[in-house]
Amino acid sequence: MKKTLLLILPLLLLSACGDGKYEVTPDTVCYTYWTFSFGTRHDTLPKVDAKTFEAVKNWLGRDAAHVYYQNHLIEGCDPATLRAHKKPLCSDKNDYYYKGQPMHVADVEGFKVLKQDDLVLWAKDSRYAYYDTVRIQVDDVKAFHLIEWCVPPIISTSIALGNGCRMPTQRPMRVWKAAMPRTAAMCGT
Repeated sequence: MKKTLLLILPLLLLSACGDGKYEVTPDTVCYTYWTFSFGTRHDTLPKVDAKTFEAVKNWLGRDAAHVYYQNHLIEGCDPATLRAHKKPLCSDKNDYYYKGQPMHVADVEGFKVLKQDDLVLWAKDSRYAYYDTVRIQVDDVKAFHLIEWCVPPIISTSIALGNGCRMPTQRPMRVWKAAMPRTAAMCGT
């Protein structure tokens, strides 16, 4: 019995990570997904126009006036110029959005993803480096690059960056150490 449970439990946990989908009715749009804790969820999208709604991807949708990441409204995102990238990254003519949050990219045309997986995004443009939606001031952004894959301890509350700097984070995760030719302004040195 224990062996059977040990084999089934990982499959159940993996199935909790599946993508949802949009369900359109004449009056509303719901984002339907399954979680291990709550089972199947049907969340109605706020401010949606069901007549003009289209699912761009199973995690990204838009109507004539709004853009949605899963079941969340992305404030300020232009539906006419929306572009889907690798989940959960999208952009419009003015900015990039990671997990539905604006990144406040300084140079949209020069934006380049350095590393992206299900947990983390490292990117840069001509002026700044970016960790998820956090903008990092560096002395030489052209030389900014990723050098090492590491796993910080579970109790860690910061991420190691080049030159001994640390960046605060709210969740322990696998991260890339970032090489910076000079100290980042956020390190206070």
